[in-house]
Amino acid sequence: MKKATLGGVTHRKRLSNQKVVYKSLRLNPCPLFIKGNEKKIEVWVWDERIRTAENNFFSFTPSFQIAIEAMTNTRNLIEAGAFRK
Repeated sequence: MKKATLGGVTHRKRLSNQKVVYKSLRLNPCPLFIKGNEKKIEVWVWDERIRTAENNFFSFTPSFQIAIEAMTNTRNLIEAGAFRK
């Protein structure tokens, strides 16, 4: 228990003991870092981001679905060569 004061009055506050569970994700093998593989590596990074988002606990929410859809569209544009920085 921790005591907190607010306006000279002492209040007791309970600190919650919440556990955060992290699932470790295994990454798929990355393409070799050689000249000419830039697009494959960038697509691989987007694939891993999408996979991580889909495995997230909150992936069922509409905002996550919209984000996953946007990431997939970006990944497809990069793979097609239409989206370059």
